[in-house]
Amino acid sequence: MLLPSGELTTCAYYPATSDPVAVSHANALLAKSPGVVVVEADLRRPEEVLELAGATDQLDFSQPMAVLIVAIMHFIADDEDPAQILGPLIAAMAPGSYFVLSHATHDAQPEEADRATAIYRRASSPLVTRTREEIASLFAGLPLVDPGLVYTVQWRPDEPPPDPPEAAGLYAGVAFKP
Repeated sequence: MLLPSGELTTCAYYPATSDPVAVSHANALLAKSPGVVVVEADLRRPEEVLELAGATDQLDFSQPMAVLIVAIMHFIADDEDPAQILGPLIAAMAPGSYFVLSHATHDAQPEEADRATAIYRRASSPLVTRTREEIASLFAGLPLVDPGLVYTVQWRPDEPPPDPPEAAGLYAGVAFKP
């Protein structure tokens, strides 16, 4: 995904749950990427996530950064208050930062979403698909960068998006913190 021009010196990725294997794999992939941090923490405890991320000495929360919440929030149940979870992360971002979010939806293909949701009922984390409006509310009023909240394949694709783009089943957006 390409962001508008501008310098971002750091990037933070927060896994949805504490998964040592995922964190180890991500750290191995990012070993040569200074300023990128992966912490082992549960996103449902954002203050702990921020504390651990700050303790790495890789992030300077006074400088612009990109926070990537990619394919995570659809594993957070409504009763866990997704907006409340994201609030501290967004608040910690310096002006000039970008907030990236992608999220599963049932808007265009409800039968497929229902099938996926049923499969995840047997897994450790439920799949909670949300409407475009519900997902848009997770951006906490931050202005979205063009093209806005669209299906993932429509977000600055290298090639024309497949037809129909809603087959992606995920919305994505990038917001800017003024």
